[in-house]
Amino acid sequence: MLRAATLWLAAQGYEVMATGRNASRLDNLRAQSKSITTLPCDYGQLEEFISSIRQSSSEQSQPGFDLVLAWIHGDDEPILKRIAELIEEKPDTQWKLFHVLGSSGNVDAIRKKIQMSPRCNYFQIQLGFKLEGNFSRWLSNEEISAGTIASMREEKNVLVGQLEPWEDRP
Repeated sequence: MLRAATLWLAAQGYEVMATGRNASRLDNLRAQSKSITTLPCDYGQLEEFISSIRQSSSEQSQPGFDLVLAWIHGDDEPILKRIAELIEEKPDTQWKLFHVLGSSGNVDAIRKKIQMSPRCNYFQIQLGFKLEGNFSRWLSNEEISAGTIASMREEKNVLVGQLEPWEDRP
């Protein structure tokens, strides 16, 4: 769902590490840009996930991260905490976290719960839905990536689509 945002980051000059469970989708993504490294892994296996990222980043010519785009389904707090610890192993690292959230997420409560260090600029991208005439629909992959790119470009929190009226969501 974040393919276009990932390709946008590569086009902006970032060396991108994309993770996911589906190796064939990752291969397809890597084929679209030489600036993208892919790492098949599952954040549900947290320590294995962190270990895979650590190993892969140490093999790169310039290990370290300055931007993380994370869309985690489920309990994201421990995963984001471990990612932050990994990034901040490198002294004086300033970095940005763009956190993609679903429509039912309470952004204020999540912001308080996900306490990042002062070395991290934290931004939220909340995904809503679209009302079109008499029906509603979830956002398309293109709309999700466009909103994510806007957040990263402008370095601000973004609501993609709408959340109200809540009873009209798909």
